[in-house]
Amino acid sequence: MKRTHRIGSNISDNFQLFLIGLALSAMGILLWTDHTYFFWPPQFAGLMNDDGLDAVAVVTGFGLIYYAVTNEKSNTVAGVLLSISASFTGLVACIQLIHAIFAGQAPMFLGFILSCFLLAEILYTARTRDTR
Repeated sequence: MKRTHRIGSNISDNFQLFLIGLALSAMGILLWTDHTYFFWPPQFAGLMNDDGLDAVAVVTGFGLIYYAVTNEKSNTVAGVLLSISASFTGLVACIQLIHAIFAGQAPMFLGFILSCFLLAEILYTARTRDTR
């Protein structure tokens, strides 16, 4: 019971990191399982749907979840995880915007907006987290 309470307390203390980790893991898993999500321009479809990039997102997301649950206090680890998260999310947002504009895929605008929101949350969390 004490351990469960401690885990709940750690998640509460690191709630933003926990949510970012969940969102990034979900995004990575969904992109990992859909090998045709990005399709334009066709010569880069294989690169944009690369499983390696998606695996990085999943591992980083799980890393953030682990960091939040265990209440780690390493500024270096948090900075690296948030930097990778911001990079991946920004890349996905740009690709979604390109699909929405140049491939005429209006539903990609929703993904772009949500990716921008996640990116803003990552940057806000990186800026306001306790670095002591």
